[in-house]
Amino acid sequence: GGISMAIEDRGDQVQVVVADTGSGIAEADQESVFEPYARADAKGNRGTGLGLAIASTLVERMGSRLYLESVIDEGSAFSFMLPKA
Repeated sequence: GGISMAIEDRGDQVQVVVADTGSGIAEADQESVFEPYARADAKGNRGTGLGLAIASTLVERMGSRLYLESVIDEGSAFSFMLPKA
């Protein structure tokens, strides 16, 4: 599927959203995708990876949290808020 990125002004913060139109992530696997070496897809297949664990750590070090919204067969959206510089 496709990937999009949006940045929205939220007053004294900006919201960053990265979304895809892929297969989505099952609700039961959504929290584990932020753990190092964990990955899940809509079919429950698991693999290895560091990308989301690194992204989550970086966002947390900037004082925010990485959020996930995902629907099977529709895609996923990852978002976080950051203060304006």
